[in-house]
Amino acid sequence: MPQINDHQTNKPVIFLAFAQDRVADGAYLRNLPIELDGIRKALQKAKQAGLCEIVERSNTTVENILDVFQEYQDRIAIFHYGGHADSFELLLESLAGAHAAAHREGLVSFLARQLGLKLVFLNGCSTQQHALDLKEAGIPAVIGTSKTIGDAVAADLAVRFYKGLAAGHTIERAWAEAVDQVKIEKGTDWRALHWQGKTETPDRFPWEISYREGAEKVKDWNLPEAAENPLFGLPEIPPEYFRKLPEQPFIGLEYFRQQHAAIFFGRGTEIRKLYNYVIGIHPIILFYGESGVGKSSLLDAGLLPRLEHGYTVQYARRDPARGLTGTLQQALQADGATTEERAALLETWLNIEAKTNRPLIVILDQAEETFTQPLKNHTESGRELEIFLAALKGVFDQPGQRPRGKLILSYRKEYHPEIRDAFQKLSLPYAGMFLRQHERKGNIEAVEGLTRSAHTREKYHLEIAECERGDLAEIIASDLLVDQKSALAPVLQMILTKLWVAAVQEDSHAPRFTLPLYQQLKSAGIAMDEFLQQQMAQLWQWNEEVVASGLALDLLHAHTTSLGTAGTCSLTELQQSYSHRQDVLEALLVKCKGLYLLTDGQEKQNGFTRLAHDILAPVIRKKYLTSTKPGQRAARVLSSKLSIYGAGTALLDDADLKTVEDGRSGMQQLTAKEESLIARSREEQASRERQFMYFNDRVTDRLKKLGYYDKYKNPDGKGIKHQYETVKRYGEKLVVDHATGLTWQRSGSENAMNHADAESYILDLNSRNFAGHNDWRLPTLEEAMALMEPMVRMRMIPKVIRYFFAFFSHLPGVLYIDSVFNSGQLWIWTSSTPPAGLAWAVDFYNGYCSNDDADYSFARAVCSGQSSGI
Repeated sequence: MPQINDHQTNKPVIFLAFAQDRVADGAYLRNLPIELDGIRKALQKAKQAGLCEIVERSNTTVENILDVFQEYQDRIAIFHYGGHADSFELLLESLAGAHAAAHREGLVSFLARQLGLKLVFLNGCSTQQHALDLKEAGIPAVIGTSKTIGDAVAADLAVRFYKGLAAGHTIERAWAEAVDQVKIEKGTDWRALHWQGKTETPDRFPWEISYREGAEKVKDWNLPEAAENPLFGLPEIPPEYFRKLPEQPFIGLEYFRQQHAAIFFGRGTEIRKLYNYVIGIHPIILFYGESGVGKSSLLDAGLLPRLEHGYTVQYARRDPARGLTGTLQQALQADGATTEERAALLETWLNIEAKTNRPLIVILDQAEETFTQPLKNHTESGRELEIFLAALKGVFDQPGQRPRGKLILSYRKEYHPEIRDAFQKLSLPYAGMFLRQHERKGNIEAVEGLTRSAHTREKYHLEIAECERGDLAEIIASDLLVDQKSALAPVLQMILTKLWVAAVQEDSHAPRFTLPLYQQLKSAGIAMDEFLQQQMAQLWQWNEEVVASGLALDLLHAHTTSLGTAGTCSLTELQQSYSHRQDVLEALLVKCKGLYLLTDGQEKQNGFTRLAHDILAPVIRKKYLTSTKPGQRAARVLSSKLSIYGAGTALLDDADLKTVEDGRSGMQQLTAKEESLIARSREEQASRERQFMYFNDRVTDRLKKLGYYDKYKNPDGKGIKHQYETVKRYGEKLVVDHATGLTWQRSGSENAMNHADAESYILDLNSRNFAGHNDWRLPTLEEAMALMEPMVRMRMIPKVIRYFFAFFSHLPGVLYIDSVFNSGQLWIWTSSTPPAGLAWAVDFYNGYCSNDDADYSFARAVCSGQSSGI
């Protein structure tokens, strides 16, 4: 069914100029009126479709040419001249019907200034020098003649050329078909193409088209695209697509599939260009673009439905278990053919075409996965692309035997150099098409698409409100183009999906896209990281545990590749990886699909899920690496330890073991190696606990023997009688204990620190020769416990301690240490480290020593005389 497009633009103009020269030795060109009438009729269809305007001048004068170009300014795209000419001038008429001429030098200068000109067609005798001069002056394409020509052949050639343009063909194809018609009708006897009144001996086809160097893209110029109606002339989308319109016209980050053809907008120009390649001469089309640009959607929803009527089409994404050749075999239903049996592929392809009487188009998508997800444990491992291209050579190498259909190979642009070079190395024939990001007009078409088609208007009743700032579609397009480095296609689909949902909530019978609605959405954020955050928030509302544990993020991460692209998982793989979470796995997958985070795999891969879009993959991987959820913390601990597991120093300590246990529900099932690591770590943990208990008993026995006070280990201890003396050396205050022969810092470190930093603190004291000593050290447990007093002393705890440790802010200042020492060091590190590996600390605030949970303590250095003991 036709799509209605009311979007008006300035149409290209085709200027047809004809003249009968009244020179004495000239001949009347009987077929000149036939040529004009034939071209007029050929272009009538295009004119009625609004693809172009036609301007005719049948008795052309120099004034006519100048007036028309000035009237239409830079809108004239094609200038066609039919009449007499020679190498120096076009032979025109005067207003009085007499002889007049347009000299080459002035004509070239004038036409070169016409910015809209794409083609000049000089269909007169010996206009080759005109054509060369025009090309050098900057005209993109010029058609001229090398000799005198017959006017009947000239008329036929021109009419066929313009019929091709009117059908939507490119300049290159329309010209090739026009030349083919002449050769078919006249053969290769070039004398039949020349004016019979002349006697030159022709040596080649007299007409030639020339393209200016650097302007070769004009070969692809066509009327539908120039008139911003690029789908004109293409096969229409079959009616069943409009009868089965989906309930949701915008599908978030999902790929557009074939069934979405009627709601796929914004890529008309690219669909036409790709279609032109399909009907062109190259048997293989390399179709590539950036990640997220919409290659798969364009193929599946844009091109494929338009090929159904005249072609047999097989669309397949590379099967990660089969590789490229295996996927091609599967698409051809040639599973019995091996990679060595290349003839089987060609034979199967030809048999399909013979059976259906149609060319077979095979679309092979996601070809970059040969690099991103290479085959493993496969006969083609490491040689997948090489073997695939060798198979293609067997299919397409011989022009006389190759299929009528085409192969379209689609992949990300990063891998184009490698793929292109591989094709060139084997001399495989191909054409390349690079898919660019959405341009402004494509974005506008995507926004307004539902309102341009009568069928979608009837189904969805969408209106786009006018606003003072201008057209809403233009505003959205401008906002998108601010950041042209982002993947515009999926971001635009996210915007439209959210706009639709919000508009339906406001009025389900007549949804309207308005500027306030868009601005509200924009303020909430539409970037990929914001989108992921919003969808995770909805998952939290649905099931808080799957998000809080890290399970949801772990599942999404499983659908990415190491190269930051979307990955595919089978349901069987997921059930094995999350066998301990079968209670929620299936429901979580369904919810992630509903939130456009995951999507179903390709139709032939039932039971597969895939990340909704490539552009989500790097966002998810970054979120995974920085997540503090239990599942991700556990995964990082295991990953870091497993890399060196077996070296004897990679076991999990108590904290790591707890992290892993806490994160089990938020990650994949443990591997055998991970289970082994945890089991050995638990054995080591049990050994440490036994050693700790043994050493703890020894400490208790020693404290009782010495009579040192400990609130729990020896509450009856009386301590020892100290003989403290406060001294000042080199400006530093020290406490000398004449009873033990030890010299102490009166204070110590200002801040609490871990044990490693405490040791560094001691090294710094010695490097500075603190108080004239360079033999400072941390005290042994016995030395530090000797400072413990059995009676608490009321002390003023410093404000800085109360500020940083809120626990002390409302408690009285009491310490189990003599007031000769500063009160800032509430607990101190010792140098004693039992086999369990945790250093001991002495707690003067609570009156005991411990090593089970001491993470931070202060340092108080001691020197002069080290006692033996614990």
